[in-house]
Amino acid sequence: MKTVPSTLFRSAILDAGFVPNDILPALDAMVNCPSRDWLEKDFSMYLAGIKLPGMGESADCDDWALFAKSMAGFANGYTGSKAGVAFGVAKITIYPQCLFNGIPGPGLHLTNAVLLDTGELVAYEPQTQTVASFKDSVADGSIGVDWILY
Repeated sequence: MKTVPSTLFRSAILDAGFVPNDILPALDAMVNCPSRDWLEKDFSMYLAGIKLPGMGESADCDDWALFAKSMAGFANGYTGSKAGVAFGVAKITIYPQCLFNGIPGPGLHLTNAVLLDTGELVAYEPQTQTVASFKDSVADGSIGVDWILY
């Protein structure tokens, strides 16, 4: 993982379309940015093997997003890192007739925001183990961004 100041995470969040008043800032001065390969393979394979209680619940996205953030932090800490992980929880609106990371709209949704080691901010969907660009999805009108905790 690449270690960067958390201000770079904030800059990527702003660049993706979030507004300053809707950003709950990190407590970590430095963050570790995972690789896309780790996110899409190692971490996703781990999450794919877990079945959270309440899977039939239509509003389980909050449980998944918080769980994934916690598990990413655990994996990061397990390595002995002294920095946090660039992994946040974001509330978005998926617009009607749109599909975002396998989740159909319309509706509110919680997902994860991850700053990769390449500097790209992606939306990671822990329920489907898929990745999408926040910036592209806002630009094409698939989603609106509401708030983020990182």
